[in-house]
Amino acid sequence: MSGNAEVARLKDGGFIKQRQDGYFAVRVRVVAGNLEASQLPQLAEIARRYGQGYVSLTVRQGIEIPWVRREDLEACKAELVAAGLAVAGCGPRVRAIVGCKGTVCPYGLVDTQGLVKDWDARFFSISGFPHKFKIGLAGCPNCCSKPQFNDVGLMARVQPGLVAEACNGCGLCAKLCGETAITMVDGLPVRDEARCLGCGDCLRVCPRDAWRAARTGLTLFIGGKFGRHPRFGRRVAEFIPAERAFEAIEALMAYYRQEGRKGERLWDTLERAGLEALRERLAALGGVPSPGGGGEDRPGGPEDKAARADDQAGDNAGDARKPADLPALDLRGEFCPYTFIRTMIALDDVPAGGRLWVFLDDGQPIRDVPRSLKGAGHEVLEVTPEGPAFRLLVRKGGAPPD
Repeated sequence: MSGNAEVARLKDGGFIKQRQDGYFAVRVRVVAGNLEASQLPQLAEIARRYGQGYVSLTVRQGIEIPWVRREDLEACKAELVAAGLAVAGCGPRVRAIVGCKGTVCPYGLVDTQGLVKDWDARFFSISGFPHKFKIGLAGCPNCCSKPQFNDVGLMARVQPGLVAEACNGCGLCAKLCGETAITMVDGLPVRDEARCLGCGDCLRVCPRDAWRAARTGLTLFIGGKFGRHPRFGRRVAEFIPAERAFEAIEALMAYYRQEGRKGERLWDTLERAGLEALRERLAALGGVPSPGGGGEDRPGGPEDKAARADDQAGDNAGDARKPADLPALDLRGEFCPYTFIRTMIALDDVPAGGRLWVFLDDGQPIRDVPRSLKGAGHEVLEVTPEGPAFRLLVRKGGAPPD
């Protein structure tokens, strides 16, 4: 076996070659980010015996033991197995499933730990895909685990319902709603569905339990990724029941295997092949954008279509257009840091010197995004109030102003 083939075989088995010749990092499987306390001393001893006495935490809640010699890999693996641990493979397979601590977090809306353990048992290390396949879960719209940047991302949310006879009209929910989605009308709170993120804060703060969960489920994002060309996953379903989420994951796996090409991430497959093969199965779980929606058929959703390169066709500089004709990115209802991340992603497809409208909510988004854009080398040409929100005119850096 050639040297490159051997390295690829070892990587597929969870042994990652280091820059230093003859040394590998051994990737340890960690389910839902948890290890038993009894396993920690054994893991420490293995790291001392075969590595340099320390372990590294990965960005996907995993553990690696670096500095393991090639000749010690199998012995290291055997001791991990004896300690009740396992090696986590790489390559075109399901990677470690990332989930937040929503089970114990006061903001958690679903049993994230239980779901990740169930999905791990069903899907971990399944192979046969064109590329890696990543799954992430967040227990609330705070999205600490960044599910939107996974091939399949799920975010728990709740739809509040008011029991009017239990409400005392104190207005606490309206005062504390971070999205200003609740207003008081004739002594009762009224929720704006369009502004509500489904975070459940109103349920937590209500002293009379007048706000209750009408339904709780998982919002589905597909095609997200980080890397050199990050993409924010497309939001395709709003309230998938948690106990049926594995069906959506299975449907996407089957789609990716059937439609994907070697080396292609799920985003690229969706971009090339569209969503038609998925519509019926996902619609039964929680809804997908309607057919014939133009930009709705693209990952990222219709709100992102104006930020794409084909919307810039025929205007290489962008400044020739009138402001009203420029593409617009509506981030009202989104929260930091995704407001900045999504603006930067949209600007990737704007030519140097081109301009983009960005709509942001009051509060942290309008405080932080303009400053961050300036720090990244872009120019905020205009900030205009737009109802309760703001409209920014942003010029992408890289070309002199008019």
